[in-house]
Amino acid sequence: MTSEALLAVFFERQLYTFLRHASAAERDSFMRGCGLTKLETSVLNQLYHDVQEGLQEEAFDRRYNDLKVQYEFQELFSFGSPSELSLQQCNEKFRQLVRDRTVLLRGPAEHIARMSSPSEEVDLIVHLNFDLPGAIAEERAASDRLDMLYHCCNGDVPIEPLCSALTTSTQMICFERGVASRRLKERCRELNVPTRDVDARYRELADMLGSPPSTGLLACYDLLSFDIKHLYVQGLTFFHTPYRNDYPHSEGAEARVHDKHKELAFVKELFRVEARFTADTVLETLILQS
Repeated sequence: MTSEALLAVFFERQLYTFLRHASAAERDSFMRGCGLTKLETSVLNQLYHDVQEGLQEEAFDRRYNDLKVQYEFQELFSFGSPSELSLQQCNEKFRQLVRDRTVLLRGPAEHIARMSSPSEEVDLIVHLNFDLPGAIAEERAASDRLDMLYHCCNGDVPIEPLCSALTTSTQMICFERGVASRRLKERCRELNVPTRDVDARYRELADMLGSPPSTGLLACYDLLSFDIKHLYVQGLTFFHTPYRNDYPHSEGAEARVHDKHKELAFVKELFRVEARFTADTVLETLILQS
């Protein structure tokens, strides 16, 4: 790993600790050694002041993320990493990636192993959280691609197995900000896989829904906000049926956080108004019966 990459990792993982304990002279010396831009120096000084005034680590993470959004950085202190794009650039890259494409969004519901691929040609296969290609490969050969991933990064399940499974063939990863987002972005930098922060979209949907949305609902909402040709949803029931047995998740955590009735009602409305949205027979039956 280059010295620049090591510094980038240091900032991502240890920034709060450094700012909490460093003297002003140590801070200035480190900034000079890193060769930061004027903007990065200004942001770091602002964060240093906040921490010295008593800002706690959880609030610091939110403050750091707010500054990244404010300055349209996917990552402050990225040292020119090619996978680090501004939020505007990243959204434009995503727009180009999905424009006029047929997208298959696959979830981890137990019935997924019994589902065949849609009859129409699929341009992009999108997975959710830890639902990775090859998990039940003998039954899912048709979807043995990971073109795109949406991930909650909430830390309920260790992120490392996912990081190990990622390859350079993935075209983009969309992440919500959480305790695991730093490690996921670090791995994407290593692979030169672009990442896209969808936290603003998550908050927008949460306000509409009146409860925290699931990653699956966020993916549907987000994809349909772009000029895709068609979205086919398979293996998603929004907590109305169990997960596959081999899908890693925190037992019961989703039910405590997400409102499955609000989620299904939201999907039902999408199904009614959005001609580009098609569901598998299991979800379609749930929608029609609700």
